[in-house]
Amino acid sequence: MHESISREHAAVILDEQKGAMIIDLGSTTGTSVNGKSVIDHTGVSLTDGDEIIFGASTRVYKVTVDYSRFRKSLEAK
Repeated sequence: MHESISREHAAVILDEQKGAMIIDLGSTTGTSVNGKSVIDHTGVSLTDGDEIIFGASTRVYKVTVDYSRFRKSLEAK
């Protein structure tokens, strides 16, 4: 919880072609990945070691991507 982070600030999704992505949901204070701003409603691909910051929070989130379960669900289709 941080005053600069919106209730629905961003979303992390798995896309079949692009893999893990983060999308800023139109937050007032923004989202950044590795120091670069994420444009509203535009997905940015995530890879292991990426650093995410929401708003003006001093917390840094490191990304760890494990596609094994995602791949299994695609194979089951």
